[in-house]
Amino acid sequence: MEKQINEKIREVAQSVNETIPVAWDNLFINISLAFDGGEVYYFFNEEGKNEYIYNLYIPKQYNFPNNTEIIDIEKIIEQIKGNLPNQGVILND
Repeated sequence: MEKQINEKIREVAQSVNETIPVAWDNLFINISLAFDGGEVYYFFNEEGKNEYIYNLYIPKQYNFPNNTEIIDIEKIIEQIKGNLPNQGVILND
C-alpha cells in the first residue's frame, strides 16, 4: 500500500508542478486526505526570488482566469480508499 500512496503523491506533485506558470526554486506541498474529502495547497517561490506565492493567488499574480487547472484530489482519495480495507488500515474521522 505504501507504494500506491507514494505513486499518488507523485501524481499530485506532478499536477501541482503543471499549475505553476513559472520556473521555481522551492515548492512546499500540503496534502490532506480523509474518507470524505481532502485538499492540496502549496507555496512556491519564483526562481531567484525570496517571496513565496500561495497557490490560490496564482490567477491574480499571473493574470490567469480563476478556472485554472484543479487537482482532482477526490479521484485520488477514492483510489487510495479502495486499497485501504484490504490492507487492514483504519482511519479515524
